[in-house]
Amino acid sequence: MNAMLLETLGVVVAAVILTGVFGAVALRLTRRYSMRCQMMIVVMTVVVGMSASFAFAASRMQIEEDDLPLILGATILAGSGTMLLAWRLGNRLVEESRRISLHTRQLASGRPLDDHTVVSNWEYRQIDRELHNAARALHEARETNLRQEEARRHLITGISHDLRTPLAAIDAIIRAHEDGIIEDRVEFTTRLRAQSSRLGALVEDFFAFSLIEIDRVPLSPEPLDVADLVGDAVGTARNLGATVHLEVHESGGVTAFADPLSIERILMNLLANAVQHTPEGTAATVFLEADADAVRISVEDHGSGMTPEALEQAFDAGWRGDLARTRSTAPLATSGAGLGLAIARGLAVANGGTLEGRSPSGTGCRFTLTLPQRNRPHG
Repeated sequence: MNAMLLETLGVVVAAVILTGVFGAVALRLTRRYSMRCQMMIVVMTVVVGMSASFAFAASRMQIEEDDLPLILGATILAGSGTMLLAWRLGNRLVEESRRISLHTRQLASGRPLDDHTVVSNWEYRQIDRELHNAARALHEARETNLRQEEARRHLITGISHDLRTPLAAIDAIIRAHEDGIIEDRVEFTTRLRAQSSRLGALVEDFFAFSLIEIDRVPLSPEPLDVADLVGDAVGTARNLGATVHLEVHESGGVTAFADPLSIERILMNLLANAVQHTPEGTAATVFLEADADAVRISVEDHGSGMTPEALEQAFDAGWRGDLARTRSTAPLATSGAGLGLAIARGLAVANGGTLEGRSPSGTGCRFTLTLPQRNRPHG
């Protein structure tokens, strides 16, 4: 009895292994075929292995010969039902695979993905969800690149125009002096120096922006007394004729570890921007606040404000804003290249800080420089 049982088990195991080997070979040969075909091979391998094993086991056991066809028929019928279910599942998986392939092609071509979501199994839904997330991220990156490219084109156009203007003025002044129209040497040198200063400011802005673009800003960070630095910048603006009000909301010393020259330039750019957009006779306001983690310097004008769209573009290179908001006689001069806020934000980021703007409707604009309040790093 034991010998017969062992023989039966051995034959059954051999049948299972043999059908498994044939199934593996069939899967290997059809690895480039449809998923439904491979699923059918798996089911057929299982059904054939079970049927062969059961038939041999039944022949060795006390089972009536009349019952054997019935049992085999039931086994085959169950296997056929399983094959139908596998075929149905394979069709569904193939359909969803094709939809994912379509989404992948749409993603590669830059087209938006259709709204139909894969609804089969968890793994396919995850893949489809990641494809949609990637499509959204690529769309946002593409929009940002297009906006930056458009800003660069405007910047190049602006550079050629801005450089041509002072150069033409210098040429006209020299010709006027040669023709005797300008006879006063002091007037001649004053006009020439003014245009030369404007040209130098343009070149300096272009150079600073190029260093920011390639992440090569020269910095010499050191512990800064922020209150003194802000006070000096406000004093400089006042000496140039600007009306600036300073509010300090911090009684103790405020220290940040940053490059003093770049922070000073940020403040002067923000002050020049605020003074230009503040109506004559109204003061621009500077706020200094601090907490345990950060120092915040805010510069606020009292002009007509900006739309959300304009505020979003205010930090783009070459953006010049609404000329209706700008005072042509503002005491703090800028190069006029539209790089002031772009340079200010680039320098803020280079110093480990941020520069953000907001504009409540009809109440002017407020730009806030945030610097981490910390000591010199150890090590």
